[in-house]
Amino acid sequence: MDNFRIAAAVTASRVGAIDSNLAGMVRCCKQAIDHGAKLICFPEMNVTGYTTRTEICRAAQPLEGDIRKRLIEMAQAYQLVILAGMAERDSNNRIFATHLVVTPEGDTLKYRKLHLSPPEKEALTAGDEIPIFRTH
Repeated sequence: MDNFRIAAAVTASRVGAIDSNLAGMVRCCKQAIDHGAKLICFPEMNVTGYTTRTEICRAAQPLEGDIRKRLIEMAQAYQLVILAGMAERDSNNRIFATHLVVTPEGDTLKYRKLHLSPPEKEALTAGDEIPIFRTH
């Protein structure tokens, strides 16, 4: 088995500051590849910012939107598997704390947070699947 290096990013993401949050991710991706990583994992809802307040309703985005497109571009540019979090709004207007798995090949897979804390339950909907992902 070949060695496989994973980068864990610690970021401070502002709620609703998607462009700024994505720019910070680019800096982390550059550092990750400089250190030989093949996968980088970002915190929960790092793209849209994390909150349990009503601001999350304004920050939430659909999965098939601009965030996904930009994450695919980032994964391709850096040849990294990117795990990134966002507040996802589905077609029924429910909001999930979703973590995306984005590959350089353009694949996008999702995990919706299953176990919500009491404050999260007021703003978020719990997921109902435990997906398994494979890479490299």
